[in-house]
Amino acid sequence: MCANGDPIPLAGNITGVSGGAWTTNGTGTFLPDANELNATYVPSAPDLVFQQIELRAHHHGQHGLPSAQRYAGRTHAPAFYGERLRRDITTCDVSADVQMAGTYTGATGIQWTTNGSGVFPPNNTTANAIHQPGATDSLLQHVNLFLTTTGDLFCAAAVDTVKLSFVNPLHAAFTFGNACAGSTTAFTDASTTTGSPIIGWSWDFGNGNSAAGQQAGNTFPRGPGSIRCRLRCSPRTAAAPPPVRSWR
Repeated sequence: MCANGDPIPLAGNITGVSGGAWTTNGTGTFLPDANELNATYVPSAPDLVFQQIELRAHHHGQHGLPSAQRYAGRTHAPAFYGERLRRDITTCDVSADVQMAGTYTGATGIQWTTNGSGVFPPNNTTANAIHQPGATDSLLQHVNLFLTTTGDLFCAAAVDTVKLSFVNPLHAAFTFGNACAGSTTAFTDASTTTGSPIIGWSWDFGNGNSAAGQQAGNTFPRGPGSIRCRLRCSPRTAAAPPPVRSWR
C-alpha cells in the first residue's frame, strides 16, 4: 500500500466452500462490499499512519464448522516521503548558492529538477545538494525546485516543491546642491543595495527633462511652485521592480 492512499485491488480465492468475506485491522472500506472476494480496498487516513495493516479473507463455513481464516496479504504504508523540504526561499543575489535540505523515507533515492536553468552540485541525486541559479532565472522572478523520489517499485513517485524567489533589497536615494531656479542643480546618486549591484540610474526632473547615470544636472525655470524629481535605480538582475526616490 502506497503512502498516497491509492485503492488496492484484491483477488481472493477460497476453495471447498462457497462464499467468503474480507476483514481488516485497518479502518478502510471494501468496495463494492466486504463479501466480494475481488473487491477493492480503499485505505483510510489512519491506515496510512501505521507501518502495516492486515487484510484477511474468511470463508463462511459449512456444516457447523467454524470460519477458517486465510491470510491474504500484508501491506506496508511508508511514511510520507515527499516531506516538505523547507520554507520557500527568498534570495537577494542571483549569483549566490542556495543550500537545499531534502528528506525522504520509503524510497531508495531522490532527484532534483527545476523549471529554471540552474544546476545542483555535486549532483541532482544528493538530498542536501546546493542549487546554483541559472543566468536567466531571475528574469522569471521565481523558479520552482522539485524533489522527486526514485527507486520505489510499487508506488508512484512522490514530488515536493520549494519556490525560490529573487528580490532586490535596494534603497533609492540621492543628494542635490544649488537648488536655485534659473541655474543648474546638481544631483548625485546615494542609493544603496545589499544584493545585486546597481547598474542603471534614470532621472526624471519633472519638467520634461531626464538624464541617466549616477550624476546629473538640470536647470529649473523661474517661478513659484514646486517640481517633483525622481530617481529610478536598477540592479544587475531585474527580479523586482526598481525602487524610486522622489524629491519636491
